[in-house]
Amino acid sequence: MALVPEASGPTPVSDGHGRHHAFPGFVIAADGGYLAAYRDADDHYVCASASARSDRGVIALRRSDDAGRTWGAPVVIQDDGQHDSRDPALALLADGSVVMSYFVYAGEVVSSYVRRSRDHGLSWDAPVAVAHPFETGSAVCGPVVEFGAGTLLLPLFGRFAGEADIASVVVRSDDGGASWSPLATVATGGGLQWTEPNLVVRSDGSLLCLIRQNAAPRWIHASVSDDGGETWSTPVSVIEGNGRPACIVLPEGDVLTIYRAPGGATSFRTSPDGVGGWREAGVLDAEPMSTYAQMVLEQGGSVAVVYALEQDRYRSAVRFHRLVSAA
Repeated sequence: MALVPEASGPTPVSDGHGRHHAFPGFVIAADGGYLAAYRDADDHYVCASASARSDRGVIALRRSDDAGRTWGAPVVIQDDGQHDSRDPALALLADGSVVMSYFVYAGEVVSSYVRRSRDHGLSWDAPVAVAHPFETGSAVCGPVVEFGAGTLLLPLFGRFAGEADIASVVVRSDDGGASWSPLATVATGGGLQWTEPNLVVRSDGSLLCLIRQNAAPRWIHASVSDDGGETWSTPVSVIEGNGRPACIVLPEGDVLTIYRAPGGATSFRTSPDGVGGWREAGVLDAEPMSTYAQMVLEQGGSVAVVYALEQDRYRSAVRFHRLVSAA
């Protein structure tokens, strides 16, 4: 299915109000509400503590009850009171709960966490720290993936002991996110920086991981697991670009990714399997600079997207748009 941006154009989720609203997560809750979470701060860059600048990054949530046309007032749903909370991603589980993944920075990466809402985003369980295999802390930039009853997978990135390069791994929970354990390494070494991995379950049940490789030349890489994430293929470069490579599987089985193209536009591409055969890139929003996206398949086959655009390091806004069939 060929996709194009909806002709009506984007609508604002948050215009930023002179602040840096970015790195959004997005999900359609079980009650039909559209939920957009984003980091609210005064600067793109990380904040070690509340004393480092006028405030720290917190995570805010807005809800739309009219399929993205208008959005309610923001509610802060994550603020640890001291450090910088970043990069929320949202996922809807089969039981109707919503899980948010994010990480905390305090001069260095502290840890990745998950929080669960059982009432469509109104309230949230206490944070659960995600176990990881790295020397110090882990970071996360993609949503949890449900993989069988009670099993959740989550991609993380960080540094192994004694290593300068950043690696991408997958961790697993067999109790719905109450506890986590390392599962496998997806990409490491080679003098490369394997960051911001995102997972998706392909139509044949295998797992695809798209990874931002942040050492020049910057290409998004793909790796595949045919055994539930226990082992992974050698990553191959697939798309020139960077930023978080958000991905979903379309009804016909194609993989759709949204990423930051060279020049900064929010762009999208499709592939039969997420590895080869990538079709010509489309542009969701040409205005630079893309500060990430997350999308959800809507009933009827359109793709709802929440994404952010950065004007400069101090100002970024969040928008809502759709990809619809070109036919």
